[in-house]
Amino acid sequence: MAAITLSDDEPTAGETITVTLTLRNDGQTAAAASALALYDGNPDADGVLVAEGFPGVAPIAETDISFMWTPAAPGSYRLFARADRAHQINEYDEGNNDAWRDVYVGFASPLLIDSGGGEAYDPAYDPASGFGYLNGEANTFCGAGSHGSQRNDWSGQVQYRFDHLLPGHFYHLDLTLYECDGLGRQERVRIDDNIISDPIDLSDLAPHRLSFRLDPAFYADRSIVVSIEELFGNDAVVSEINLYDIDYRYADAGGSTEMDYSAERTFGPLDGVKQTTWGTLPYQSRRIDLGDSNPDDDPDNELRYRFDGLQPNKRYQLLITVYQGSGVATVQQTVAVDNVDTGVVLEVIGVDRDDKVVDVPVGTYASDGTITVRITRLNATAGAFVNEIALEELTLLPEQVTQVTQSMDLHAGGPNWFSFNVKPPVRPAAACTGVTATSAFTSIYGDAILGSAAAPVGSLVEAYSPAGVKAGCFKVTDEGLYGYMRVYGAEGVTPGLNPGDPIVFKINGIIAAPTPYPIIWQNDKAIRQVNLAAADVIPVETLLAPLAGAYTKLQCENGTYLPPPADPRFNTCTTVAAGQGYLLWATSASALAVTGTRVAADQPISLHAGYNWLGYLPTCELAVTTALTGIAGKYDLLHSEAGTYRPPPANPAYNNFNTMAPGRGYMIHMTEAATLTYPATGCGAALRVTEETTAAAFVCPAAATSRFTHFYGQVTPAEAAPPGATILAYSPRGEIVGCGQVGEGGLYPYLRVYGAEDGQPGMQPNEGVRFTVNNLPAVASADATWQNDWDVHPLDLTPVGMKLHLPLTER
Repeated sequence: MAAITLSDDEPTAGETITVTLTLRNDGQTAAAASALALYDGNPDADGVLVAEGFPGVAPIAETDISFMWTPAAPGSYRLFARADRAHQINEYDEGNNDAWRDVYVGFASPLLIDSGGGEAYDPAYDPASGFGYLNGEANTFCGAGSHGSQRNDWSGQVQYRFDHLLPGHFYHLDLTLYECDGLGRQERVRIDDNIISDPIDLSDLAPHRLSFRLDPAFYADRSIVVSIEELFGNDAVVSEINLYDIDYRYADAGGSTEMDYSAERTFGPLDGVKQTTWGTLPYQSRRIDLGDSNPDDDPDNELRYRFDGLQPNKRYQLLITVYQGSGVATVQQTVAVDNVDTGVVLEVIGVDRDDKVVDVPVGTYASDGTITVRITRLNATAGAFVNEIALEELTLLPEQVTQVTQSMDLHAGGPNWFSFNVKPPVRPAAACTGVTATSAFTSIYGDAILGSAAAPVGSLVEAYSPAGVKAGCFKVTDEGLYGYMRVYGAEGVTPGLNPGDPIVFKINGIIAAPTPYPIIWQNDKAIRQVNLAAADVIPVETLLAPLAGAYTKLQCENGTYLPPPADPRFNTCTTVAAGQGYLLWATSASALAVTGTRVAADQPISLHAGYNWLGYLPTCELAVTTALTGIAGKYDLLHSEAGTYRPPPANPAYNNFNTMAPGRGYMIHMTEAATLTYPATGCGAALRVTEETTAAAFVCPAAATSRFTHFYGQVTPAEAAPPGATILAYSPRGEIVGCGQVGEGGLYPYLRVYGAEDGQPGMQPNEGVRFTVNNLPAVASADATWQNDWDVHPLDLTPVGMKLHLPLTER
C-alpha cells in the first residue's frame, strides 16, 4: 500500500467523501487482480469493512482505486487499507500490504439550541453527542417562544460545551440574550478564558441577537466552553445558542502565501501584482493593478477577485481592508459585485486605513454560484489596490432589510419601456472634489435630512451656482449635520457664485430645499445656519450605473437625461423613482440589474388627469383589469412597448396586450386624477419578465421612437386580408413608420405610427400616412394625418388592385 488520500481532509458527520487508495507494485512482473479492502478500524481488531475492489498492477507501477465513505458521527476514526487481503498474490514482502490514516470528523452543522426549550431542544452535555449545557435551570418566565424560553443560573454564569470542531474550519457562534423582568442585566460572552464581547445591556427589554466568528485558536483542541456571564450580580440568562460551520475564505492580498484564482482553489485574484512596499503584515501587503499594455487585465484602474461555490439559499458579505503607508494622497475606490454597484466607497487620506463590510447581492450569485468583486480606483487610469479581502457566510441576517436584484432585458436602440420595483442604495460621490477655493466666500452649516431621516455619515452636501459650478462641499461626519462649509465666489477667471446669486444645494446629488429660503450668496465671510432637506429619490446615475457607457438617452415624464460627456446642466430628468415609467435608448442588447430593497407592491401612486408615465410594482404578471382595478373607470388608454390597451367598453379585439408585468414601463391616460394602489398579492420570487404580447411573434421594421399615434379598424372586404396579413404604414418619404397584422374577420388592432426623433426616420406633424395591406396600396376611410398625440384613431383600410374570386352560381 502506497497511500490513502481523502477528497476532504476534515470531513463532517454525514458528509460523503472519496477515499482513494494507491497500490504500488515494486516487482518486475505484473500483479494479478486481488482484493484491496478499506476498513473503518483495524480489521484484526473488529474493524468494519467499508468497501472492496480487485485491481491489478503493472510491474514497477501504481494504480488508484476510489471508494465512497460517509462517517455517521463525529469523532476520531482510523481508516485502514489492506492489499491482497485474501493472500492471492505470491509476494517477496508481505509486510507492506497494510496502511492506515487517522481522520477526525467534525459535527454536522448547524447545532441549534433553544435554551430552556426542553430536553429535545436544549440537551445536557453528553460526550457521546458532543454538545449541551453544563449548568443552569430551564424556565419560561418570559414566555415559551424561541427568545422567551431561557436557561438561567444564579452563579452569574451559564455554560455550554461544544466538541468536534475542526481546526481548518471556521465557525459562527450566534446568541440571543433577553430579559423581561427589568433587572437591567449586563452580560458578556467568553470562550474558554477569552472574552469575545463588550458588555451587553439587556435593560431595554428587547432581544439582542449576536453573531461571532470564532478565532481558530479557540478550538485548536477541537472543543470550546461558551460562558454567558452577568456582571451586576443578577442571574445570567441565555435564550438561544447556535453553532454554525461557515464558508469563510480569506486572502492576504499581496502576501507571500496569496495564490491566484483557480477553479480548484475556488477563489483568488484575477489580476494585479503583489507589493510589500509598506510592510509584510497582512494589512500592509497589497495587490495592485498597475498600468501596463496587457489588454487581458484592462482596465488597469480595476482590480478583480473571483469567488466560486456560493449557494443561492445563503447570504454573504465581503470584508475589505485598504491601507496606505506613506504619502499624502487621497485615494477613493468603489466596490462592485459583478456589475452591481454596492454603494461602498473605500477611502484613505495620507497614511490611513479603511475597513469596510460589503453585502453581496443575492442576484449576483443566485444562478451561477460565482461572483467577481471589482475594486475600481476613481480619478486614475491605474492603481486599484486592496490589502485584505474575505468572503464570509452570514448566519444572523438583518431582519429589517432584504436585498433583492431585479433584472430587465434591454434591446439595442430604443426606446426600451421599463420600470423597477427595487430601490437601490444611493451612493454619494467618493469625496469632495471639483471645488476651487478663492478669497471670496461665505460659510454655512446646519441639519441635513435625506428623506425622513438624518443624512448618514459619508453623505456629501454640495453647493452650486445657478450655472452649475460646484462652489462648496462637505462630507458628513456626524449623522444629520454638516458644516462649516465654505461656499466660494468667482474670482478672476475662476468660476463661482456672484453677489446676489441664489445658492443651489444638493445632498448625495439630490436637490435639497434650504430653510430659510432662498439663500443668497454674499462675500461676507460670515457663518450662517441653513437646514437642508432632500427628497428620498434616486439619482439617474445611481440607477443606471451598471449600464455606464451602454446607453445614450433616458426619458422620463417631465424631461430628458443624457449621460456624460453631455453637459449635465441641460438635463431635465435627474432623479427616478419606483412606480414611474421610463424610456431608455441602449447601445447594445444588455440587462439592467437593480439591487436594493423591495418596494411594497401596494405603495400608492398619485396620477393626474392626462398622460402619466407609469411603473409596475408587483412582482408577478397580472391581468390589466386586476392590476388597475383600483382606478377602473378613471382611465381610457394604457400604452406599453408592446402596444395599446383600452378598457371596457372598448372592443377588446383591438388590444395588443392584456397583462402587465414587472420591469415594464407604461403610459396611462387618466380621465380624472386618482391614486393607484396595485393589489398586494402573494406573487412569486421570479423577477425576470417574459414578453407580454398576446399576438404571435412579429418583427416590425419600423424604427420606434417616443413620438407616436395609433390607427385601428377594419380591412374591407375581410376576404381581402386573411388573419396574419401585414399592414405597413409609410411616411411621404417612403419610410416604414409603423406596422401590424390583421386579425380575425379583417379587424386590425391598434397600429402604432412613429414620428421622427433624434435622426430616426418617421412622420412629421400634419403629414399624411400611407398604408399597404400585403404589399397592396390601401385606401383609408378617413383623414390619416399624423400628430404626436399618443391617441387612437379609427381608420378602415381597403386594398386596391386586388382580384376577388366570387362564388359561381349555375341555374
